[in-house]
Amino acid sequence: VLVDLVESKKHQDVLKKIVIVPGNISQSNMGISPEDSERLRREVSVVFHLAATLKFDENLKLALKINVGGTQAVIELCKDMSNLKALVYVSTAYSQCPLQEVEERVYPPATDVEELIHKLASMSPEDVSKIETS
Repeated sequence: VLVDLVESKKHQDVLKKIVIVPGNISQSNMGISPEDSERLRREVSVVFHLAATLKFDENLKLALKINVGGTQAVIELCKDMSNLKALVYVSTAYSQCPLQEVEERVYPPATDVEELIHKLASMSPEDVSKIETS
């Protein structure tokens, strides 16, 4: 669909509105320059958040920083956007694996995310490694 949009001369006005902002979701302020950050706050009306690590064998602390911390950072930035109409979040998360049937509803998390962040931060690399390999 995106390829069709890009190749179509009919939607050039829409394409002019799309701006790719360089950054790194694992860095402070998502690696976004102060100038880009200010521009986002002033001008953006729709945010697509797709940044994540997709490696199933990723270091647990890094995966948490990227996938959870990155999403928190995007949400915080969006809170300051004066023209925001929508935040579109695409997740690769696998959830509710123990269930044979998954309903279309929000399930409560098994662990409080702040508690998980705190516990992981206080663990040694050896203890984290034990969890990752079990």
